[in-house]
Amino acid sequence: MPAYGVSTGDPHLYALIRPFLELCWLRSGPQQLPSSTLLMGLALAVHALAAFLLSLAYLIPARAFVAGLVETALLAAFVAIVLYPPRRLPRYHQTLTALAGTGAILSLVAIPVTHWLHIAKAAENPTGAPAFLLLGLVGWSLAITAHILRHSLSCVFTLGLVLAVVFSWASILIMNQLFPLAG
Repeated sequence: MPAYGVSTGDPHLYALIRPFLELCWLRSGPQQLPSSTLLMGLALAVHALAAFLLSLAYLIPARAFVAGLVETALLAAFVAIVLYPPRRLPRYHQTLTALAGTGAILSLVAIPVTHWLHIAKAAENPTGAPAFLLLGLVGWSLAITAHILRHSLSCVFTLGLVLAVVFSWASILIMNQLFPLAG
């Protein structure tokens, strides 16, 4: 039985996912990941897929697909912008891999919560539970992003958190401009 009681049925799959789970639990930093273009590409692909699936709660499939790609491109641009001024670009692969992988995990966790919230709103039967769960996931996502940036930039957690909030805010603004939600 794998550590933490997780059983995937495939030890190779768990070995691939475990470093990202460790990042989600704030137990390791992005420097624990290999600086691999292949792993980064895989993490970005899974991130785009998860963003697409999450967007299906509010967008038609074609727009959700583009939204997933745009969200992933925004993440890649953000990492480059943040790492460039302090001359930390050699950490780009590991940082982007860490943020894409953990973002994919959180997006996959958020899918049922987002659909629950969408269904509750559509049925005009609002309940606070999905909104609070989603708010908790947003907070957790900000903490994970801050943790990864803290390691990548060799800075304090507070600066990582400020950067995480700025990126989330900017990303939401951009995505809302490009993909406005009906009603």
